Amino acid sequence: MGTIADNVIATLKANGVTRAYGVPGDSLNGFTEAMRRDGSIAWRLVRHEESAAFAAAADTTNSTLTTQDAASVPPR
Repeated sequence: MGTIADNVIATLKANGVTRAYGVPGDSLNGFTEAMRRDGSIAWRLVRHEESAAFAAAADTTNSTLTTQDAASVPPR
């Protein structure tokens, strides 16, 4: 039985996500650890969570890939 993060990674993988952009730490530690264990989704480190959103949007727009933005705090 996996963790919730493992289930999230399995769902993202099943939906074709191949890259995730974000800033690791605190609330994302379980998510990034599950990604590391699985190995099928590439983690792209960015400097700010806003940059992750722009990078994921640009990546998806300019390719046939599905990407994920990982943020610990929603926009306000």
